Amino acid sequence: MTTGKVSIGCDQADFPMKAMLLGFLFDKIPDVIDRGTYSAESVDYPDYVYPAAYDVKEDKIKRKVMLFGNVKM
Repeated sequence: MTTGKVSIGCDQADFPMKAMLLGFLFDKIPDVIDRGTYSAESVDYPDYVYPAAYDVKEDKIKRKVMLFGNVKM
């Protein structure tokens, strides 16, 4: 596993926040994988959860960050 590698994903509601967070992360962590979404258009959040979760399962990354403003828990 690459130490410090991070995978990040979001739904459309948090796309602006992800863009800001990526700007911060790219300055601090050399290996950031952006798993989308890539715009504020409506999306199905599972399409972006799965790739980041798979990165963890396959030991490709150390951490994942998921931002989902439309999900109610």
